[in-house]
Amino acid sequence: MFRNLSNRTRTLLLLAILPALALGALPRFARADTPFPQTGATVWGPFEEYWKAHGGLDQFGMPRTGVFPTKDGYDAQWFERAMFTYTPGNPAQFRVQLQLLGNMVTAGRGQEAPFQRAAAAMTGQYFSATGHNLMGPLLQYWQSHGGLPIYGYPISEAFTERNKSDGKEYTVQYFERNRLELHPDMAGTPYEVQLGLLGSELLDAQGGPTAFSNLGAPHAYPAPSGGSTMTPTPAAYPKVGHAPDYSWVAGQLAFTRVQGSCIFLRAGNESFVPGGPGWDNSKVKNGDYIVMFGHPAAPGEPYEICPGGRPYIIDRFLLNP
Repeated sequence: MFRNLSNRTRTLLLLAILPALALGALPRFARADTPFPQTGATVWGPFEEYWKAHGGLDQFGMPRTGVFPTKDGYDAQWFERAMFTYTPGNPAQFRVQLQLLGNMVTAGRGQEAPFQRAAAAMTGQYFSATGHNLMGPLLQYWQSHGGLPIYGYPISEAFTERNKSDGKEYTVQYFERNRLELHPDMAGTPYEVQLGLLGSELLDAQGGPTAFSNLGAPHAYPAPSGGSTMTPTPAAYPKVGHAPDYSWVAGQLAFTRVQGSCIFLRAGNESFVPGGPGWDNSKVKNGDYIVMFGHPAAPGEPYEICPGGRPYIIDRFLLNP
């Protein structure tokens, strides 16, 4: 009945959820239909409730597709870091589930050393169900950001791997539903541990959003409320902040005379220099709050040099009044 849940996961999930049910503590949110113009997708209904209740943008990223029917009879939606599934025949607390993307993306790697069962270490937490250790900042993040229901069990030890998004090497550890990455350059900040973009990796490997755009109406997923437009709601992004992987950055523009006319985006303790194909400074003014979507400039990419600012390549941006 509980598709995507192993026997061991189901038992522990029930133990975690029953106290909340007894107290009526499962959160509910008004149906707001949150649109994301930068991806052309909207999250609404049960997926929106789950998305908001369990971490939103930082945890799951933006939706990459609409809701679509699957051949297995359930409905699904791709996000940057997850795939949500909806099965109305399940008990209410299990109607929305997270697909096991960590298992999917590591299929065929079982013979690699990090994925083989390990002995219990002297420190951290050992998971005998899968034979792997979890310790240090990765354990702290796992415990404080949802644990077993959100990530599942570890399916590897921590090891060094090159990141497909930026080409850099990080200490990573795979779990049934995702990958955690350790970024030592961000030590002491909330972004020292970041989630992998497994949803985007798997979606893009299958042809991207267009491959899921003409699959027909969902089997049973409720229709959107119809009250949304492709204009972001103020609650969708903070005034100042950024995604853990810098796929979006929110802040205030500062037009300066540095090197003639440098423009900076002030985002807390960081400053960025906007540029790239999606940037148009004729549509903004000094002091505007915006959200820009793209990525920090990689080695070899052309960008404007402004002292004290981190070059950022923009795909698109939005005013964030």
